[in-house]
Amino acid sequence: MKIAFVDESHVYLNGEKRLLYGAYICPDLSKPSQALIEIRNKFKLSQNIEIKWTIDTGNAVLNSNIKEDLLCQSHGYGDEFLVSISRGKDKNTAFNRCLEQVYNHLKIRSEETYGVIFDHDVTPNKQKAAAHAMSFSEKPYCLLFAEAASELTAGISVIDGFLGAYAYMIHKQDIEKQPKIEAHPELYLRLDEFFWEIFRRSIPGEFRWDHSYSEYEDVAKVDTGYNHTLGHGLVVDPDLTAEQFKRIEPFIDLHLGCTI
Repeated sequence: MKIAFVDESHVYLNGEKRLLYGAYICPDLSKPSQALIEIRNKFKLSQNIEIKWTIDTGNAVLNSNIKEDLLCQSHGYGDEFLVSISRGKDKNTAFNRCLEQVYNHLKIRSEETYGVIFDHDVTPNKQKAAAHAMSFSEKPYCLLFAEAASELTAGISVIDGFLGAYAYMIHKQDIEKQPKIEAHPELYLRLDEFFWEIFRRSIPGEFRWDHSYSEYEDVAKVDTGYNHTLGHGLVVDPDLTAEQFKRIEPFIDLHLGCTI
């Protein structure tokens, strides 16, 4: 059974705060759970420290290293990510948009059985969210809140890290600054390059043929059959202004052209 872990963050588009929701979809809990245990052991983190994008150990270098491992090591082959951006402050509407995105994606993937696990602050009204999810023709097998002490929080940590990096790249579209992360042992990439290499086929959607990347037509076209991520892997509130949409337009193909 596929499980969608949902969390929320925010992104500033032309000075306006917008809701950023994401879903991390995986077949089971084993990979993220084990990855979080290894990260905690590697960096000697106490159980009361939550592993997430905004982690604060009091040591900036340690924070950065933890976030690198969270991005690079926590998800497995075949796992997928969905992103949605909503205008306004209504978390009920934003969460419903994310739920619909998850449902439509798994329907296209012919997944008849799925579950949704969400963080505590994604919606102020769990009952309304549950009622909306149960209106789908293919209802989720379960719709659960991830309690702080449960293993379900591992998947929440994965999507939290993903959303943090995604928002940070939107904010920091500066090609002059190119710090690198160790995506694999002794392989250092800029964060946008890492997203291109690791996540481009993990966010559903076809990616345009970019001659600067390869002389061959991208095999992602064969893999996915979609024109781009917009409307599937990336769902955007139609009420965003043209200027705000321009800020996220480079992310449609995940060939981001931006760095942190």
